[in-house]
Amino acid sequence: MKKIIRIISLSFVVGALFSPLAFGQSIQFKPPKTQQQAIDALSASLQGQDKSQQKKLAKRFLGNYFTPWKIMQPGFHQRLRDKVQGKVDSLQQRASWDAHNKPHQTAWWQQLKTNMNLSALDDDTQKAIVVNNSFLRMIPTRSPIFNDVQKPEQGRPMDSNRQSNLWIGTPVRIVHTSKDDAWVLVQTPWSYGWLPVNDIAYVDKTFIKQWRKQMFVAVTKNNQSVYDTNGEFRFKTHRGMLFPLDAYGKDGYQVLIPLENAKRQAVIGSGAIHMFYASVFPNYSL
Repeated sequence: MKKIIRIISLSFVVGALFSPLAFGQSIQFKPPKTQQQAIDALSASLQGQDKSQQKKLAKRFLGNYFTPWKIMQPGFHQRLRDKVQGKVDSLQQRASWDAHNKPHQTAWWQQLKTNMNLSALDDDTQKAIVVNNSFLRMIPTRSPIFNDVQKPEQGRPMDSNRQSNLWIGTPVRIVHTSKDDAWVLVQTPWSYGWLPVNDIAYVDKTFIKQWRKQMFVAVTKNNQSVYDTNGEFRFKTHRGMLFPLDAYGKDGYQVLIPLENAKRQAVIGSGAIHMFYASVFPNYSL
């Protein structure tokens, strides 16, 4: 996987080849004529990169990326329950401190375990998508876990509760919900852990079909503002974000972005990203 990411990341530098232009709502977008047109433009920018290799790696990468929306293998839930329980037990066995340098007590751990309610984890799952930039956590709490406040490599800012970042648009599979309904245990394309329920929205077959039928745009620069078609700010970019390409113009991309309705169902929105901050991702039928 590391090799795949290294090679595909070459395609992300395309955005740096474009000159930054003023990007406003006045840009006139048009649908891409063909998928091949976009791929050819990308290939020309890559200057000598093997096109067949790009195609092969892109197909494999996207296949892994959408794993949470595929059928789960038999025994998946039991294995995940055992992994989560094992990690929690491992964390509890080590001395740890909170954000105020106070040691975590047994009662604190027991309260968290009760809220996790892993004994109730069953075979029921839901497909979802991340709608807020978030952090995947080992246990369902925003409280950090510092293992040794006297050691830089274990104290601040090395929070043992943080697994990884999860950016908007990432597909996930909800496996379980905490007892207080505030957290969901999710399987991501590369890991598992707990997310605040407010950071996800449920997807259905219609949403998935529309999301996956498009070409994709990969974000290449951090901390750029993304606005919807009404000019409203939606979120900041992070390198590696992937969004379906809806249309493009000479200065930027119009992409699909995930929003949520009052019932926490994902709905399709639209946002604009300048070409200097993103690149067409080599996408092929899976």
